[in-house]
This record gives sequence, structure tokens and C-alpha cells, in this order.
Amino acid sequence: TELRRATILLPLAQFADDVLVPLLYAIGVLWTEGDLGPAQEHAASAVVRHVLDDIIRSCDPAPNALPVIVGTPVGQRHELGALLAAASASSMGWRVIYLGMDLPASEIAHAAELAPARVIALSIVHPAPDERLRADLEVLAAALPAGHALILGGAAAPMYARKLQRPGVYAISSLVTF
Repeated sequence: TELRRATILLPLAQFADDVLVPLLYAIGVLWTEGDLGPAQEHAASAVVRHVLDDIIRSCDPAPNALPVIVGTPVGQRHELGALLAAASASSMGWRVIYLGMDLPASEIAHAAELAPARVIALSIVHPAPDERLRADLEVLAAALPAGHALILGGAAAPMYARKLQRPGVYAISSLVTF
């Protein structure tokens, strides 16, 4: 109820950056320290997912709205950051094509080609360097035509964006930036 109330009182980017991101971080810390059980963490995530789904469904993009692909790349199983990006893009009038989590670069690139989408937004949470993920992101960035954007968000996004060092690849630190 409080999360739904906050979606009414705050602009979406502010709601995400000031309410949801700190909440999800706190849940992660409590879970890591053993103060929150897996069932509680899953329940909290489900509540956040429902709120974000409601936001996405409430937005009605124009027929000519630009498409944006949103999801998580291979090995990334935490999708709430991607859902935050999808909700934010929906509220800004984009036609969101949400792919979900843990997708290889070839599938993401294929979805962008079919859409056709010039923007791909991916959430990358895990901070540990993952060579498979880095290689997959390199394949994706190389597959994008000039003028397309690959936007990386999440805790590990800056590290992977620095490693890619390609035009059109951006790391964002907040949904306000997005």
C-alpha cells in the first residue's frame, strides 16, 4: 500500500531512485546478513514486481512510440532493475519490449532487430567480473548498428561499460539519468 501511494505522490524516476532502489538495497543487505529469510526476500521482491507491472500496464504508448528493449543479459538473474527501467521508459512514452532475465546477446540483438529498437537497456547487478558476460556484451555492442544505444544500469554497469569502450554504450547511475 505504501509503495502504491508513493507511485502516486512522486514522479516515477524519483520514486525509483529515492524509494525502490534504497528499499531493494536494504532487502539485499538484510538477506546477505541472514536477517531476512529467502521466503521474505522473495515476497518483498514479488510485491515490488507487482507495483512495477502495474506501472507498466497503466502506461499506454502512442502507436508510433519508439520501442526500447529491456532485460538482463546472460547470467544476470535479478530482474527488478530491468523492471524499474521498463516502468521508467513506459512512463516516458516508449513502447517497452520486456525480455526478462538471463538472455544471451544473440537473442537480445535479434529482438532489437525485430522490434525494430534503437535502444537496448540492460540491468547488470552482479559486481564480480564475469568473463562470459563481458564477452556476451561485446558481441551485443558489436552487433548494434551505428546510432543505436546500449544502456547499462545497475551496480556492475560502470565496470562493464568501461571494458566495452565503444560508441553508443552508456552506463547510467540512476533512472533520473535514464
